[in-house]
Amino acid sequence: MIEDEYIASGTIRSSASLPQMLETLSSCGQSAKLGESSHSKGGQYVRIKHGESRVTAEKIEPAMYLLRGESGQPGELELLCEAVSNALKSAHVIHSIELYDRDELLKNRYAHEADA
Repeated sequence: MIEDEYIASGTIRSSASLPQMLETLSSCGQSAKLGESSHSKGGQYVRIKHGESRVTAEKIEPAMYLLRGESGQPGELELLCEAVSNALKSAHVIHSIELYDRDELLKNRYAHEADA
């Protein structure tokens, strides 16, 4: 297991089903698949991996996903967050992702607000 020195967190505002979200996030060009949640009975999440980095999106409300990412490699996680954000933007999905370094300082923010 990697030592999680870099963290990403955020939200995705979408009523898309998990298979639909999987399809959207698969377009980021990285390995994406459904996983079983250990936090809720019968719950699932979408997991996207790039090298040592991983980002998950778990549906927590009918129109909200919670996003979390971690990595020991800052450059990898930054590229993965940017790719995820671009995939969500292309699908016109409202989201916000914040990337923090090992000192918990905000390094970058990726977001897409409502279309005009």
